[in-house]
Amino acid sequence: MNNLRNNRLKQDYLTLKVLSNKFNYFEIEKTEGNPPISYQFNFKFPGFIDKNGKTRNNHQVIMKIPSGYPMNDAPRFDFLTRPPVYHPNVSTSGWICLGFGHRQDWHFGYNIEDLICQVAEIIIFTPESHNLASKANSTNSDWISWIENQKIPLYSGPLFPDDIIAKNSIQKNQKSKVSIRSKKQKELKKPLVKVRNIVTSKVSAQQIETPVISKPIVRIKQVFH
Repeated sequence: MNNLRNNRLKQDYLTLKVLSNKFNYFEIEKTEGNPPISYQFNFKFPGFIDKNGKTRNNHQVIMKIPSGYPMNDAPRFDFLTRPPVYHPNVSTSGWICLGFGHRQDWHFGYNIEDLICQVAEIIIFTPESHNLASKANSTNSDWISWIENQKIPLYSGPLFPDDIIAKNSIQKNQKSKVSIRSKKQKELKKPLVKVRNIVTSKVSAQQIETPVISKPIVRIKQVFH
């Protein structure tokens, strides 16, 4: 295992542990590998599970990290709980489409906490969480009308409270290095990835350092609804 991949996997594990310890709505249930390349999470948010608007408050999700991560390939997320969340970008088999269907859509600067938050936003169905131009679930012939008739999001609290977000030079430097989405992608209404960096006394600056990205396009989005 090359040093870049190994260090990134270790960094991701530390970050996910911080999230799991800080928030009671996100839990790491299982891991495989050392450092882990497979995780089973439990998201404790309300989420739609059928066309009738029925909801469930616990959703088990598997994250598999491919051999090409972090340079070339994105982690894959699938709902383990059946039925999976009812959402245009979640297939009936449980695969969660985060907008990285092609290698050119992925960038190694995306942080693992950004992806976790994007999954959470799909579960609670935030208005910006769906991309109807690239549906993974075609069982609903009129997603637009269905969405308009729902009271969304299903959870309105902050996913990442401001008091644990780093407010120092490390965060500012990392924000300046991370490419989120191009203007063209925004016009296509693809799901957005939020940039967050979590620093605690248990995780050093060296442990959360993100590789340098040249000539980035920065787009920062507030998490509060």
